[in-house]
Amino acid sequence: DVKKNGFNAFKFAPFDEVLPTQSKSDLYKSITKGIERIETIKNIIGKESKLMIDCHWRFQEKLIDILINELIYFDIYWLECPILENAETIKSIRVIRRKANNKGIKLAGLETFFKKNHFEPFLKEGCYDVIMPDIKYVGGPLKMLEIANYVKGYGVEFSPHNPSGPICHAHSLQICGTLSPPVILE
Repeated sequence: DVKKNGFNAFKFAPFDEVLPTQSKSDLYKSITKGIERIETIKNIIGKESKLMIDCHWRFQEKLIDILINELIYFDIYWLECPILENAETIKSIRVIRRKANNKGIKLAGLETFFKKNHFEPFLKEGCYDVIMPDIKYVGGPLKMLEIANYVKGYGVEFSPHNPSGPICHAHSLQICGTLSPPVILE
């Protein structure tokens, strides 16, 4: 049990059945299993633990209110990548952030971006509370530190994306160890 080993932040992706092309009625059906999974996990980890939800770009902006309204009951720490992230969705992401923040939920994303100028439009528009660069995409530890320091200027949290195995994990841990204040490593 990871909680017994001192972990107090947990992230998972509960919405495998959700597709961005679904109608509102199909979304309600698909989201139900994900909400059940969230409830189960939250009951196990308890109220004192942080729970982060990764959506893997499975939602549409016009239906995001359904998701956010379901999540408020679980004291979610952050909602990650609810919709596609590109130049055309910047304004939509900013709206989603405002809606999530109004319910006490942070918005996280940008795990596949790799250059400062890729992050910049999202940062300038205030799209995210947390950005999650991946060390294998950005070009290594020095580039990762550069991005971590860059986002501080926008008042955005930094949390390395890290699903890639022991080598990326070791490098990401080293990055996290150099940063102040401490950050959450995926």
